[in-house]
Amino acid sequence: MIVSHKHKFIFIKNGKVGGTSFETRLSPFLGNQDVVTPFGVVAEDQLDEQDRLKHSGGIGPQNYEKPLLRWQLTDISRYLRGKKPLPLFYNHMSASECRSVLGEQIFDSYLKIAIIREPFDTSISLYFWSQPSERGPISKEGFEEWLLNNALRLKDNWDKILINEKVCLDIAVPFENPVSELKNFKERVGLPSAFLSNPPKRRAKSGFRPRWATVDFMFADFPEGVVAIQKSCAEQIDFFKHTVPGSN
Repeated sequence: MIVSHKHKFIFIKNGKVGGTSFETRLSPFLGNQDVVTPFGVVAEDQLDEQDRLKHSGGIGPQNYEKPLLRWQLTDISRYLRGKKPLPLFYNHMSASECRSVLGEQIFDSYLKIAIIREPFDTSISLYFWSQPSERGPISKEGFEEWLLNNALRLKDNWDKILINEKVCLDIAVPFENPVSELKNFKERVGLPSAFLSNPPKRRAKSGFRPRWATVDFMFADFPEGVVAIQKSCAEQIDFFKHTVPGSN
């Protein structure tokens, strides 16, 4: 996630929506006081960090750790056991957690932006991204079994953008067609034209989902999966008017 004090915006990072690539695109325009959280610790995350440093000219994770004055007993205990205190900000942090750390005045005054992806499409990407031990066999049948056991996970992205049970976003960028809202975001926070014209050369977290795994194919003759996501993501589907497979 990113908190830009320079441009007064907060990027709330949902899962499997292209958020890492978006953060990399933003990185050249951030200030030294802005909060930038690490992508993670696995090998793919480290490649993404290298790409971010190249694209930004050196701006990577910064200002996300908890300062000493904010340490609590749990932080002291972790330190004494040779561990770092838990960070103040972290990748995929929810809006409500961010507001609690920043305070209502800053959070409410800054522009809030997130990328929103249709949950049916998100479920397929999450399946192929998941660890083999969790995912099972790569096939349509494997996806069906996995989804019926994991549909509730698709609600996480909705929960991340809520404050007091209401959507807190000023800009919701549709994953499927982002251009218009990216232009809107650029203009509202005063980013230069290079934000739109100079995207990262490498698309982060790509190459896991095969081309045959489309929404139409994966949900064909799978009404149980459609119903499972409709139940877990009912509020998001209704609010953003997402397309439901087989509804046309």
